[in-house]
Amino acid sequence: MKIPVKLNLCPIIESVFEIRFDSNLDANIVFALIYGKLKDDFPTIEALPLSEVPASMRDTDPNLKYQPAYKLHYKDNENIVLQICAKSVGFSFTPEYCGWKEFRSFVNRYLNVIHETGVIGRVVRIGFRVINFIDGNVFDGEKIKLNIRIGEKEIPYKETTIKTVFSEGEYHSTVSIINQARLNNSTPIRIGSVIDVDTFSVTCERFFDNASEFLEDIHKSEKKVFFSLLTNQFLESLQPEYE
Repeated sequence: MKIPVKLNLCPIIESVFEIRFDSNLDANIVFALIYGKLKDDFPTIEALPLSEVPASMRDTDPNLKYQPAYKLHYKDNENIVLQICAKSVGFSFTPEYCGWKEFRSFVNRYLNVIHETGVIGRVVRIGFRVINFIDGNVFDGEKIKLNIRIGEKEIPYKETTIKTVFSEGEYHSTVSIINQARLNNSTPIRIGSVIDVDTFSVTCERFFDNASEFLEDIHKSEKKVFFSLLTNQFLESLQPEYE
């Protein structure tokens, strides 16, 4: 399958790279060390509701353990956000995707700075999540290579959510597809569909030995899954560019 290097009509509304890790440091120390290094470039702090939950409770709850407690907003673009807790750091770009080269360069630069603080112990998971918004019903038979039947009858797809996992080698992708989604941060509000691809690896203990290679591999894996879902007709409508 030939995969584009770029879509001129890019449907991405959010892209996130997250790294989860073990750390022997107190949650407040982790945040203080990271902020101390990045405060000139990420001056605005936003405390999230989870910051009010005691660290001991967060650490013992698998649903909270890696959820961010603070957001730092980038000085040159408030839509670029660094999300932090005691055991994870995530870089979020929304609502517009800047392109992989710029995204990779940005993440690499600040991950190296964070790594220098010593807060990151063993890396236990890396993830690259891309959320795409598509106008209209993605189950209309023209956009994605997927249909669901009960017996011989195709379902009506009035309000449909599908979630599944693709695996290839060390990378796994949780794919969620939803129609009847609302994009509230646009004027007017758009109604359409979401294709959410969250690609991750838990075989990444030596991430910082070759971070650039890990980033390239996880990006390629995510792209492969996303483009495998699209019909040729719909892909061409997004104006792809190839090498």
